[in-house]
Amino acid sequence: MAKKRPERIEAGDEVRVVTLGQKGHVVEIVSGTEATVQLGIMKMKVALSNLEKIGTTAQKKQPQQVATTVKRTRDDNIRMELDMRGMNLDEALIEADRFLDESFLSNMGQVYLIHGKGTGVLRTGMQEYLRRHKHVKSYRMGNYNEGGAGVTIVELK
Repeated sequence: MAKKRPERIEAGDEVRVVTLGQKGHVVEIVSGTEATVQLGIMKMKVALSNLEKIGTTAQKKQPQQVATTVKRTRDDNIRMELDMRGMNLDEALIEADRFLDESFLSNMGQVYLIHGKGTGVLRTGMQEYLRRHKHVKSYRMGNYNEGGAGVTIVELK
């Protein structure tokens, strides 16, 4: 019985290391006789004769469906307040939008937007923005002990 001719192995191919019985991906061909193979978190040099190609080049060229997951990395330092003093209205609106989305995803019930007293441009612009925001249930000016007219307290849905 004649052996079938082995397929040519290239970088990026999915392979099985015969002696280990493990699947992996070829990272690079080191020489004519060895390849670097990624096996889970390990990379190792393996003789090409010890590799068996899994799948065909036709399978490799088919578009693959990719599933993505979103992982938030800021869970350890969630803030309850956003200090916008010194920002212009456009900068403050961008930061407030990001902050309110993060707060909503963190299931926070109430947050504080610190805009300062100043001329009132930031306060009025922010309140106009909060009227239309999808995550805002209600908002109010801060009480005397909360910062007064320099703070807007926002209750999230």
